Amino acid sequence: MDRLEDELRGFLSRLAEDESIFTGVARDMRRVADLAISGNGEPTTASEFPQVVELLGRMRAERPALRDVQIRLITNGSLVERAPVSRGIRTLGELDGEVWFKVDAGSAAGFRRI
Repeated sequence: MDRLEDELRGFLSRLAEDESIFTGVARDMRRVADLAISGNGEPTTASEFPQVVELLGRMRAERPALRDVQIRLITNGSLVERAPVSRGIRTLGELDGEVWFKVDAGSAAGFRRI
């Protein structure tokens, strides 16, 4: 968690202070749309998931420019019944966050079955 916090703080500071991060992006498009929890695989499998949600809430609260930025979880929903995941989602709700459920399938036939 310490490494994630350090990296996130560094990125958010750079985002706020370093215009070069936006090279090639039109001024009217320079905004943070959300703080999303997603990844290469199901993000709720991480045992630290509830702490990650709390960390994003703290980071957002510390930065006035981010106070209206949505915190969002993108999940397949397969683990929502697990206590730590439910706890993290409850915290996300308390932060006025969103949960987006995605549906994945390996084939068109599999997708139709879902």
